[in-house]
Amino acid sequence: MPKEASLQIAEEVIDEESQVNVGPSSQYVEVRSEVPGDRLQARSQSSSNQLKLSVGGEEDSPEEDDINQLRQSMHMWHLHEQESEEFAEIGDDVGLSAERVQSIIAGQGLLFPPLHEGSFVEEVFSEKGPKSHNGYLFGAKIGEGSYAKVKEVVDETTLVRRAVKIIKHSRLRKIQNGQENVERELRILNKVKHENVIRLIEVFRREQKNKLYVVLEFCMGSVQQLLDAAHENRLSDAETHRYFVDLIKGKHNWGKWFSLEYLHSVGIVHKDIKPANLLVSLDYTLKISDFGVAEELSQFQKDDSCQVVQGTPKFQAPELVSGNTESYSGFASDLWSCGVTLYNMISGLYPFEGAVIMRLFDNIAHADLVMPTNVELHPDLVM
Repeated sequence: MPKEASLQIAEEVIDEESQVNVGPSSQYVEVRSEVPGDRLQARSQSSSNQLKLSVGGEEDSPEEDDINQLRQSMHMWHLHEQESEEFAEIGDDVGLSAERVQSIIAGQGLLFPPLHEGSFVEEVFSEKGPKSHNGYLFGAKIGEGSYAKVKEVVDETTLVRRAVKIIKHSRLRKIQNGQENVERELRILNKVKHENVIRLIEVFRREQKNKLYVVLEFCMGSVQQLLDAAHENRLSDAETHRYFVDLIKGKHNWGKWFSLEYLHSVGIVHKDIKPANLLVSLDYTLKISDFGVAEELSQFQKDDSCQVVQGTPKFQAPELVSGNTESYSGFASDLWSCGVTLYNMISGLYPFEGAVIMRLFDNIAHADLVMPTNVELHPDLVM
């Protein structure tokens, strides 16, 4: 059989077998609505209740890189051979019958045998089923950070959707204070129990993969994703009101404690409240998440003073960036970040900007606050 025909069919088989996917990926379009939360659901052209299951491993593996390298090598070989050989037609004497082609397409045979025993090439032509670990069926990736990725999973016992954060220790070691931040976040999530705080389900390890799996309640997305998809990157008044009330007061006031007040009551200073760290659950309840840089105050501490400054620069309070004090009120700094978040949600802008970080800090510390002019504000709010 001519090499050109073999290569063409082999490339098609590789592409078909290595890119099988079950379930549509979400595509977002802009749909305006004054009803809180409606736009989030309308933006997804595929229902948010559809589980996206990837056929293959629950995580990226070195084999996938090898497969991509093989495909690229075959493509380059194909281009090189074009210069020296003409395409040969497949005739009856080639030995590739219609039945043979159909069996190859159906996955019942190989176009040519593996290069050698134990070669990863064999994996290219074998279909992998959805992966299951520790009682969870792994689905599509829904997020990724510097040292972790987040995937959607289904509890095989209850069929409840969850999210799992897969933390790679090899990447974590490269992040300053990475291990410390992960341990702190897990400790805090084990401690706090509130409707407006993301709920930790369980944690497990796979030692052979050197990875940590943190299972959390499933959320549709973040407020930041809503802003990114919205017209002029801002939410409607109704949406802004709903999510900000959830952030400050909570959905059902959770007994006598409001959501942010609850965190402070148990000695937690979040330090990084912003739209990206505010998730929206399936029933449109706001969930405070990402406690990686949060600080646990000592129960013997007389006040809420903090010394370490962490968080996102645009959301930091003036006393944190002025350079005039060695400590600051942790609870007050969280409230300031909530105010910047409100400003951002309603206007799509930030109260202070700066071309470089030092200019931004100088503006936060000394510039006058100017209320947004691209939205109509109640007269009592205009300064």
